[in-house]
Amino acid sequence: FVTVGEAGSIEALSAILAGLSLRIFMHEYVRESVVEDVRAVAYGFFAPLFYLWVGLGTDVGVLLTYGGVAVVITVFTTIVKIIATVMVSRRMLSLREALLGGFGLSVRFSTSLVILKMLLDNGVISQKLFSVLVGSTVLSTILVPFAFAELIRAGYGRRS
Repeated sequence: FVTVGEAGSIEALSAILAGLSLRIFMHEYVRESVVEDVRAVAYGFFAPLFYLWVGLGTDVGVLLTYGGVAVVITVFTTIVKIIATVMVSRRMLSLREALLGGFGLSVRFSTSLVILKMLLDNGVISQKLFSVLVGSTVLSTILVPFAFAELIRAGYGRRS
């Protein structure tokens, strides 16, 4: 996977696929031990470096200029996820539960940042669009949990 990724300039995606493939073929005991060790190194060392790398690639001037666009993208994507969740789960969940589920699904961060960084590095998106989308991602990551907690506090977590 990594070799194919190198040839196609998508090393990060290939590494993720390689990790998923290894999980399938490893014995459960070995897999859990390896996952714990990898998680400790990844979250403790590599994740902060990755977020720093993405942050350094973000143009704060663009965020200040186009901050409203980031807000619109955040609101739009959140509404779309809520509507889709309500439509798909309307037979299995109450409206309140579906709304909470849709809101909970609105949080996005590390995976979307990996994809955005790959798109930027391969010239698919511009620096401006990258910065606005990173701003939108950060905004949803910060605001959605607070709004989610407020919805639960307001009684949306109770069965109807």
